[in-house]
Amino acid sequence: MPFLLPLLLQVGFGLNPFQSGLLTFLNTAGAMSMRAWVRHLVRRFGFRAVFVSGVFIISVLMAGFALFEPSTPHILIAAYLFQLRSVALGSDDRHERARLFRCHR
Repeated sequence: MPFLLPLLLQVGFGLNPFQSGLLTFLNTAGAMSMRAWVRHLVRRFGFRAVFVSGVFIISVLMAGFALFEPSTPHILIAAYLFQLRSVALGSDDRHERARLFRCHR
């Protein structure tokens, strides 16, 4: 997704690279904001429940990209991208997931 999102914004929606980068940055900001909460969620609900629910929610949100059009307001795209990565448990790093899983077995 990190490579396809700028492509969608630039080629599909006609944004320049700077505008695309600003929107893509919000994707990363959402991931960083959620990192602080992941450990608490895993301790409370367990790794499997958090992981499975996260995969389900992220799948639904990824399908939501099909609803975007070039006329979609940029603020709505920005909010969606921030929320998308926030729900993605803050990290796509498999080492981080493995560390969380080992800590809460």
